[in-house]
Amino acid sequence: MLFRSVQLDPRPAEAQRQRAEAAVDRQQAVLDRLKHGYLPQEIEIVRQDVQQAKAELELLRLRVDATATLHENNEVSDVEFEKLQSMLRRNEAAYAGAAAKLDLYKVGTRPESVAEAESQLQMARAELARAQLAESFCTMASPVDGVVTRLQARRGMNVVPSDRLATGVDLDRKSVV
Repeated sequence: MLFRSVQLDPRPAEAQRQRAEAAVDRQQAVLDRLKHGYLPQEIEIVRQDVQQAKAELELLRLRVDATATLHENNEVSDVEFEKLQSMLRRNEAAYAGAAAKLDLYKVGTRPESVAEAESQLQMARAELARAQLAESFCTMASPVDGVVTRLQARRGMNVVPSDRLATGVDLDRKSVV
């Protein structure tokens, strides 16, 4: 049997490389999004959420104020009035949260988030390099052309770099490889 190179099944290594390439692409997209910040449309959506929360809060404050007089005259129960006050506190918190979110959107991405995304991209690139290296190991080349005289490797075997897979003869030099 003439030999020059042996090709192992590259499909598992190819699949790993493709997954690693996808991870690099995903991390690059995350980093790009963080560096560019929020779109004006996203900021506008949050601004509208703030306006809606403010309008609901103002409406509820008017309702609580109107109900306070009725409560003082014992025309509204303590339970009902407490419910309204609780709703008011909830709406105040919702408005404060929406306003804080708008402030965050306006400020943009924190430098720590960008640094984290850059680090994750570096890790993904390192994994891609490892996958490409593993894929390159699927082809084992002989340093010479020759004839296989003894084949120790069999399909499905697990091997390590120090394992002797085959013995061959260099036909040009008549030496054992």
